[in-house]
Amino acid sequence: MFNFFKKKKEENVLCHVKYYMVDQGLKLDIKMEDYSEESLSCLANILNSLYNNGLFFDTLSIIDYYFNEEGEIDNLFKLYEKLDEEILRDKLSSNVGEKESPCIKPSDMI
Repeated sequence: MFNFFKKKKEENVLCHVKYYMVDQGLKLDIKMEDYSEESLSCLANILNSLYNNGLFFDTLSIIDYYFNEEGEIDNLFKLYEKLDEEILRDKLSSNVGEKESPCIKPSDMI
């Protein structure tokens, strides 16, 4: 199995949020180095990213990359089939087809 979190060099981890599944269901592990402004800002940035859905597609693209690297294309498709279609559709449609409007409307020019 592949390791998403290969450490290439020693990093100063201010905080991390880890999700994992056990027999009882989804678990969440949050670790912070301390309660400094820097650590609190780090946790706030993670929470903001989760709220804005930015991490969903970033995580999915990393998983896609590693499945491809390992030659597990069939299992990647199985994973995609297990994802909630409605969530994917909502996330994709919120990013696609957004109509931009001009700052100055043509009718304002007359």
